[in-house]
Amino acid sequence: MSVGIYGGSGITFLHTALPSRPLNLLYFDGESATLTASGSLDSQTALLRQHVESNPTSESIYDESARGRELCALAQELQIDGYMLMNAGFEVLACNVESSGIREIHVSNITVPGNYVRQRDPNLPHDPTRPPPLGFGNDFAQEYSWDWVRSATWHYGGFGNGRGTHKEDRVDIDLCGMVTYYDPLLTGLSGKHTGGVRGKDRYENGWGLRRGHRILDISIEDSVKIKRWVQHSLYSHQSLSTFGKVIALFKIHPKCSNTNWQSITEVITDSHHTHASEIAHTFTRFPSGEIDKNTTITRIHELSHAILVPFFEYPREGALTISGVKHQTISRCASIFTSHLDADTLNDLRVF
Repeated sequence: MSVGIYGGSGITFLHTALPSRPLNLLYFDGESATLTASGSLDSQTALLRQHVESNPTSESIYDESARGRELCALAQELQIDGYMLMNAGFEVLACNVESSGIREIHVSNITVPGNYVRQRDPNLPHDPTRPPPLGFGNDFAQEYSWDWVRSATWHYGGFGNGRGTHKEDRVDIDLCGMVTYYDPLLTGLSGKHTGGVRGKDRYENGWGLRRGHRILDISIEDSVKIKRWVQHSLYSHQSLSTFGKVIALFKIHPKCSNTNWQSITEVITDSHHTHASEIAHTFTRFPSGEIDKNTTITRIHELSHAILVPFFEYPREGALTISGVKHQTISRCASIFTSHLDADTLNDLRVF
């Protein structure tokens, strides 16, 4: 992405490096590497500064060096190597390259000859904030601008099926150590995660609703709780060798079901997304006059029946009532992947 944004102008060096050992990273979800004023930086800001501004300054958004120094000071306190942040793909902030065991393989000067001549050309766009595909700078700038999208699609786009269902195999997320700002014990945020439409935001494709999910009202007390939960989550799987150095990461949580929630989510999505998409498409065909009301109802019935058939039992004489069948179907469908779990194995960081 950096090459796509900055590689079209100036002098550009591309550093290629590899870690020599597993890195212990804290992951911020939710487009946390995206530089916006609409909430993408909220989770890390709350953890660092114990408050979140509704209208942050441009400097606080775009000064990544300052934020990086704050994050790395916290990383030193938490005894971790750095952070993984989400954007169109993922990026890693390694706070101490040497101690993290990251080895630089090579450095390439990928500056295209004639760059400065191109930059002085008044016929070319020179605004670095100009979105793709126009780009700016040298002859390859336009392709640079698209190639980071191609890279993100290569990693997460499902190779042509239109869905980013590929797991990020280079990172092993500790599913027993997740911390969420949606936790009801964060009383200052209770009921405030659906801020709704504000400004020019709308609800098309759910974006308006999601943009309302801010943590602007987080209290200092709740920020301290979050930091304590994060500390426990990190410390619970670090193991020291007899030499006093971290040599491995072990999942030694006192309570953990070892359930892969990501796999369960993907199985459910993959099982039902085609039916759901076709149901949605059927609803659009009726208003357009393409199909009549009876055909619409019949098709919706067929598609919904296909989803529920593994959990549904037709009522028979002397058996369940209609309401009983409904309750049984919903219960079976909702619990099929979790009914076998022992509640005592579910990790709860909130007790710390």
